[in-house]
Amino acid sequence: MHDPVLECLEKAEKVDEICQAFENSEKAWEEERANFHSEKQQMLEDLNKEKLAKENLEEKVKELEKVVSEYPDRMREATTEAVHKAIEEFKATEVKELEDKASDIASSTIIFN
Repeated sequence: MHDPVLECLEKAEKVDEICQAFENSEKAWEEERANFHSEKQQMLEDLNKEKLAKENLEEKVKELEKVVSEYPDRMREATTEAVHKAIEEFKATEVKELEDKASDIASSTIIFN
């Protein structure tokens, strides 16, 4: 037997399920949209911070270039001093180690022969 009331109730349940699924998908879409906008806002803020940092660095570079152009002799002297200091440090450590290794090899060769 075909009961139209029962059939309507079943269809009403299906419609309710479909409506609930639609509402859930709408909520999910709104959450995704809100997350997207939040992430976009954060990225824009980060970009602005990076731009500001870049501008600050460019300004510092300009200041340093100005100092270098105003005092080329002193900059040359400072560079020369730094190079000499690095060479002395290298000699003090690396050359000493190489001399010790060479001495060990020479000793080993003498003992071996």
